[in-house]
Amino acid sequence: MDAFLQLAYAGTAAARDGRRDEARVLLSAADTAYTGEVLADEPDFDEAGPLRAEARRAHLAVMRALGGVHVAAGDLDSAACAWSRLLADDPYDGDVALRLVTELTAAGRHGEAARQRRRYEVRMREFGIPACGPYQSIHPSSDGLRR
Repeated sequence: MDAFLQLAYAGTAAARDGRRDEARVLLSAADTAYTGEVLADEPDFDEAGPLRAEARRAHLAVMRALGGVHVAAGDLDSAACAWSRLLADDPYDGDVALRLVTELTAAGRHGEAARQRRRYEVRMREFGIPACGPYQSIHPSSDGLRR
């Protein structure tokens, strides 16, 4: 777990600092090093709680940043994969959901973008939060309001 966390922190720092090539290598290595929830077979082991939470946050940050560096490198398929995996673990990450929709739309992948947008809208409705972003609805009326 220490190796994963070191790679995760170094990779997210490299991405934040604009060192894209370095970030891509470090973030990919961190993703590979992540073996899942810490002591998943010991859910009642309370002492592992803080490390579990730190590792989960770090892995979500890795996937978020990895998607971003893939987009910057023009690799939408890898970005979509990273962000889709993040959304599988955290389906309520609205920012990543909207970034994925935006990138898919820009690439002309409208069907996939529409499916992702519907998933996002469902998740936001579960919390009673209105959908936002570049597209207020998959099927807006002429005034942009969903009917």
